[in-house]
Amino acid sequence: MNTHVTVIILNWNGKADTLSCLSSLKTQTVPIDLVVVDNGSEDGSEAAIRQAHPDITVLQTGRNLGYTGGNNVGIRHALATGATHIFVVNNDVVFDPQCVAELLADCMAHPNTAAAAPKCLFASEPDTIYFAGGRILRRGPAVHVGLGQPDGPEFDQPGNTDWITGCALFVTRQAFERIGPFDDRFFLLFEDVDWSLRAHEAGMSLRYVPAARLWHGGSKTFGGKRGTVYQYYFTRNGLLRLERHSSLLLLVPRMLLFLREARARVYRLGYTPAERTALARATTLGIKDYVLRRFGKGTMIPAVPSGVAA
Repeated sequence: MNTHVTVIILNWNGKADTLSCLSSLKTQTVPIDLVVVDNGSEDGSEAAIRQAHPDITVLQTGRNLGYTGGNNVGIRHALATGATHIFVVNNDVVFDPQCVAELLADCMAHPNTAAAAPKCLFASEPDTIYFAGGRILRRGPAVHVGLGQPDGPEFDQPGNTDWITGCALFVTRQAFERIGPFDDRFFLLFEDVDWSLRAHEAGMSLRYVPAARLWHGGSKTFGGKRGTVYQYYFTRNGLLRLERHSSLLLLVPRMLLFLREARARVYRLGYTPAERTALARATTLGIKDYVLRRFGKGTMIPAVPSGVAA
């Protein structure tokens, strides 16, 4: 079988990270097509990327379509241009030169694979695990295997996984054709868990491939995990994800546990009264928009007081 791998990098005002990511991808040992989807950046990203890498494809959306909308533009382009495998990656990652080759080989060896995940490590702590496969607990949470632990032999076993983080999602063409792209209602956060569960529901498997490695910089786009933007989407989309993939018997208890966790995050991450107030408002707005079925891009994120990450 002839293979055609397209790598999609979504950029939104992340010029330096994206340029570094592209340079890293050009060290891969198998042929790949590189596609940058620019989500209406205002930092000169598009011009800088075109100048530094004139041989790659840059798609301009003209506005911020979020993780889901921006990547879906790239996915549709990749399918239209004949890709057999599509690697959706964050722009703040760097790659081992064998990463794509290892993912491709594993997918080829397991024909029912929807997607594969590399071993993801922290760029700031290169021997510390960010993602070594994912588990979805019976009570609902989706967790990273090995998060924060030193890399070691226990994380070197390939196999099936419950879900794959959108940081690095290596997808087969047949999966996108059968399952569809990301759900635009999520905009960002939990779209990867939702897509992974849809893959399982379609009877396809997800793989963890530890021989493929990359190093992840973290969630810079919305101020890390202390921000009000993150808290809003975490709350709203977490409820939507549970609604879509829980039985009637489990839905209410799972939602109650999730809302308890969303509230706990306010006090765990808000170090000052102003921070806690802003995070609590974002949580309330997330619940309200979920109930009112207002999905996609949040249009009413609460104002952030001085000192609170957005």
